[in-house]
Amino acid sequence: MPSVETQMDHRRFRDEPEVSSMSCDDGNDSSYKSLEAFQVEEDRDFSYLLDILISSGMIVSTDWQLLCKSWHSSSFPVGPQVFERLESKYAKMTSWPKPKRRLMFDLANSVLSDVLAPCTNIHPWVSSTRQCRPIWGPEGPVEKVWQMMVRQQEELAIGHPDDKVLDPNWLQADDDIYAVGNQIAVMLHADLLEEVILEFLSLSGSAAACM
Repeated sequence: MPSVETQMDHRRFRDEPEVSSMSCDDGNDSSYKSLEAFQVEEDRDFSYLLDILISSGMIVSTDWQLLCKSWHSSSFPVGPQVFERLESKYAKMTSWPKPKRRLMFDLANSVLSDVLAPCTNIHPWVSSTRQCRPIWGPEGPVEKVWQMMVRQQEELAIGHPDDKVLDPNWLQADDDIYAVGNQIAVMLHADLLEEVILEFLSLSGSAAACM
Protein backbone atom coordinates (compact mmCIF):
# COMPACT_ATOMS: atom_id res chain seq x y z
CA MET A 1 0.00 0.00 0.00
CA PRO A 2 1.57 3.34 -1.00
CA SER A 3 2.69 5.68 1.77
CA VAL A 4 2.50 9.47 1.79
CA GLU A 5 6.21 9.65 0.98
CA THR A 6 5.73 7.29 -1.96
CA GLN A 7 2.92 9.43 -3.32
CA MET A 8 4.98 12.60 -2.99
CA ASP A 9 8.00 10.97 -4.63
CA HIS A 10 5.81 9.76 -7.51
CA ARG A 11 4.42 13.25 -7.97
CA ARG A 12 7.91 14.73 -8.16
CA PHE A 13 8.96 11.99 -10.59
CA ARG A 14 6.04 12.81 -12.91
CA ASP A 15 7.16 16.45 -13.01
CA GLU A 16 10.62 15.48 -14.36
CA PRO A 17 11.33 14.96 -18.10
CA GLU A 18 10.17 11.54 -19.21
CA VAL A 19 12.91 9.07 -20.06
CA SER A 20 11.80 6.25 -22.33
CA SER A 21 13.62 3.25 -23.74
CA MET A 22 13.39 2.64 -27.47
CA SER A 23 14.09 -1.06 -26.93
CA CYS A 24 10.70 -1.73 -25.32
CA ASP A 25 8.34 -3.80 -27.42
CA ASP A 26 4.63 -3.07 -27.90
CA GLY A 27 3.58 -5.42 -25.08
CA ASN A 28 5.86 -3.80 -22.52
CA ASP A 29 4.83 -0.34 -23.69
CA SER A 30 1.16 -1.24 -23.25
CA SER A 31 1.80 -2.58 -19.75
CA TYR A 32 3.72 0.57 -18.86
CA LYS A 33 0.88 2.80 -20.07
CA SER A 34 -1.66 0.80 -18.05
CA LEU A 35 0.47 1.09 -14.93
CA GLU A 36 1.03 4.79 -15.54
CA ALA A 37 -2.72 5.37 -15.95
CA PHE A 38 -3.37 3.59 -12.64
CA GLN A 39 -0.69 5.63 -10.87
CA VAL A 40 -2.04 8.89 -12.27
CA GLU A 41 -5.56 8.04 -11.04
CA GLU A 42 -4.22 7.03 -7.64
CA ASP A 43 -2.18 10.22 -7.41
CA ARG A 44 -5.26 12.26 -8.34
CA ASP A 45 -7.35 10.64 -5.60
CA PHE A 46 -4.61 11.18 -3.05
CA SER A 47 -4.27 14.84 -4.04
CA TYR A 48 -8.03 15.25 -3.65
CA LEU A 49 -7.94 13.75 -0.16
CA LEU A 50 -5.05 16.02 0.77
CA ASP A 51 -7.02 19.05 -0.42
CA ILE A 52 -10.04 17.94 1.64
CA LEU A 53 -7.96 17.63 4.81
CA ILE A 54 -6.21 20.96 4.25
CA SER A 55 -9.34 22.90 3.25
CA SER A 56 -11.29 21.55 6.23
CA GLY A 57 -8.44 22.30 8.65
CA MET A 58 -8.05 18.68 9.69
CA ILE A 59 -4.28 18.67 9.35
CA VAL A 60 -3.49 22.32 10.03
CA SER A 61 -5.29 22.87 13.34
CA THR A 62 -3.38 22.16 16.55
CA ASP A 63 -6.35 22.77 18.85
CA TRP A 64 -8.41 19.58 18.69
CA GLN A 65 -11.08 20.87 21.08
CA LEU A 66 -11.71 23.80 18.73
CA LEU A 67 -11.62 21.50 15.71
CA CYS A 68 -14.25 19.20 17.26
CA LYS A 69 -16.65 22.14 17.55
CA SER A 70 -16.14 23.08 13.90
CA TRP A 71 -17.34 19.73 12.48
CA HIS A 72 -20.38 19.81 10.26
CA SER A 73 -21.76 16.74 12.09
CA SER A 74 -20.43 13.60 13.77
CA SER A 75 -21.29 11.46 10.74
CA PHE A 76 -20.24 14.12 8.20
CA PRO A 77 -17.24 15.98 9.68
CA VAL A 78 -16.45 17.93 6.51
CA GLY A 79 -19.31 20.14 5.38
CA PRO A 80 -20.62 20.37 1.78
CA GLN A 81 -19.12 23.86 1.46
CA VAL A 82 -15.68 22.24 1.30
CA PHE A 83 -16.78 20.12 -1.66
CA GLU A 84 -18.06 23.20 -3.49
CA ARG A 85 -14.83 25.01 -2.72
CA LEU A 86 -12.78 22.19 -4.22
CA GLU A 87 -15.02 22.13 -7.30
CA SER A 88 -13.48 25.42 -8.40
CA LYS A 89 -10.23 23.50 -8.81
CA TYR A 90 -11.34 20.05 -9.95
CA ALA A 91 -14.33 20.95 -12.15
CA LYS A 92 -11.93 21.43 -15.06
CA MET A 93 -11.00 17.73 -15.02
CA THR A 94 -13.36 16.40 -17.68
CA SER A 95 -11.90 12.90 -17.31
CA TRP A 96 -13.14 12.81 -13.71
CA PRO A 97 -16.91 13.53 -13.59
CA LYS A 98 -18.46 15.43 -10.70
CA PRO A 99 -20.49 12.41 -9.43
CA LYS A 100 -17.26 10.43 -9.02
CA ARG A 101 -15.65 13.33 -7.20
CA ARG A 102 -18.67 13.43 -4.92
CA LEU A 103 -18.31 9.71 -4.21
CA MET A 104 -14.66 10.25 -3.32
CA PHE A 105 -15.61 13.17 -1.05
CA ASP A 106 -18.29 11.10 0.71
CA LEU A 107 -15.90 8.18 1.13
CA ALA A 108 -13.32 10.46 2.73
CA ASN A 109 -16.02 11.85 5.02
CA SER A 110 -17.12 8.37 6.03
CA VAL A 111 -13.56 7.36 6.89
CA LEU A 112 -12.99 10.60 8.81
CA SER A 113 -16.14 9.92 10.80
CA ASP A 114 -14.75 6.53 11.85
CA VAL A 115 -11.29 7.90 12.65
CA LEU A 116 -12.67 10.84 14.63
CA ALA A 117 -15.20 8.71 16.52
CA PRO A 118 -13.24 8.95 19.81
CA CYS A 119 -13.85 12.72 19.73
CA THR A 120 -17.59 12.39 19.26
CA ASN A 121 -19.93 12.74 22.21
CA ILE A 122 -23.55 12.19 21.19
CA HIS A 123 -24.67 12.33 24.84
CA PRO A 124 -23.58 15.85 25.88
CA TRP A 125 -25.51 15.68 29.17
CA VAL A 126 -23.21 12.89 30.36
CA SER A 127 -19.94 14.24 31.73
CA SER A 128 -16.86 12.70 30.18
CA THR A 129 -13.20 13.00 31.10
CA ARG A 130 -11.91 11.68 27.78
CA GLN A 131 -9.97 14.08 25.61
CA CYS A 132 -10.65 14.81 21.98
CA ARG A 133 -7.84 12.85 20.36
CA PRO A 134 -8.50 11.13 17.02
CA ILE A 135 -6.72 7.85 16.45
CA TRP A 136 -4.24 8.83 13.75
CA GLY A 137 -1.56 6.39 14.78
CA PRO A 138 2.14 6.86 14.09
CA GLU A 139 1.53 7.22 10.35
CA GLY A 140 -0.24 10.56 10.74
CA PRO A 141 -3.69 11.80 9.60
CA VAL A 142 -3.15 11.84 5.84
CA GLU A 143 -1.79 8.33 5.47
CA LYS A 144 -4.20 6.93 8.09
CA VAL A 145 -7.25 8.17 6.19
CA TRP A 146 -5.73 7.26 2.81
CA GLN A 147 -5.02 3.67 3.88
CA MET A 148 -8.57 3.24 5.18
CA MET A 149 -10.03 4.68 1.97
CA VAL A 150 -7.96 2.30 -0.18
CA ARG A 151 -8.99 -0.62 2.03
CA GLN A 152 -12.70 0.23 1.75
CA GLN A 153 -12.46 0.62 -2.02
CA GLU A 154 -10.82 -2.79 -2.26
CA GLU A 155 -13.57 -4.34 -0.12
CA LEU A 156 -16.31 -2.75 -2.24
CA ALA A 157 -14.68 -4.11 -5.40
CA ILE A 158 -15.08 -7.68 -4.12
CA GLY A 159 -18.38 -9.51 -4.67
CA HIS A 160 -21.57 -8.65 -6.48
CA PRO A 161 -22.89 -5.05 -6.24
CA ASP A 162 -26.36 -6.30 -5.24
CA ASP A 163 -24.88 -7.85 -2.11
CA LYS A 164 -23.67 -4.43 -0.98
CA VAL A 165 -27.20 -3.04 -0.98
CA LEU A 166 -28.19 -5.52 1.72
CA ASP A 167 -24.91 -5.28 3.62
CA PRO A 168 -25.90 -5.35 7.33
CA ASN A 169 -23.10 -2.90 8.11
CA TRP A 170 -25.19 -0.17 6.50
CA LEU A 171 -27.94 -0.85 9.07
CA GLN A 172 -25.75 -0.01 12.05
CA ALA A 173 -27.10 3.48 12.55
CA ASP A 174 -28.06 3.29 16.23
CA ASP A 175 -26.36 6.55 17.16
CA ASP A 176 -28.01 8.49 14.34
CA ILE A 177 -31.43 7.05 15.18
CA TYR A 178 -30.93 7.96 18.84
CA ALA A 179 -29.90 11.52 17.96
CA VAL A 180 -32.96 12.03 15.74
CA GLY A 181 -35.26 10.51 18.36
CA ASN A 182 -33.81 12.73 21.06
CA GLN A 183 -34.33 15.83 18.91
CA ILE A 184 -37.97 14.87 18.30
CA ALA A 185 -38.46 14.32 22.04
CA VAL A 186 -37.09 17.78 22.81
CA MET A 187 -39.44 19.37 20.26
CA LEU A 188 -42.48 17.49 21.63
CA HIS A 189 -41.57 18.40 25.20
CA ALA A 190 -41.36 22.09 24.27
CA ASP A 191 -44.76 21.99 22.52
CA LEU A 192 -46.37 20.15 25.44
CA LEU A 193 -44.94 22.59 27.97
CA GLU A 194 -46.27 25.52 25.96
CA GLU A 195 -49.76 23.98 25.86
CA VAL A 196 -49.74 23.39 29.63
CA ILE A 197 -48.70 26.98 30.33
CA LEU A 198 -51.36 28.40 28.01
CA GLU A 199 -54.04 26.20 29.58
CA PHE A 200 -52.94 27.22 33.08
CA LEU A 201 -53.06 30.91 32.16
CA SER A 202 -56.48 30.43 30.59
CA LEU A 203 -57.85 28.74 33.72
CA SER A 204 -56.30 31.39 35.94
CA GLY A 205 -57.93 34.13 33.89
CA SER A 206 -61.33 32.41 34.05
CA ALA A 207 -61.06 31.97 37.82
CA ALA A 208 -60.14 35.62 38.30
CA ALA A 209 -63.13 36.73 36.21
CA CYS A 210 -65.54 34.70 38.35
CA MET A 211 -64.36 36.26 41.58
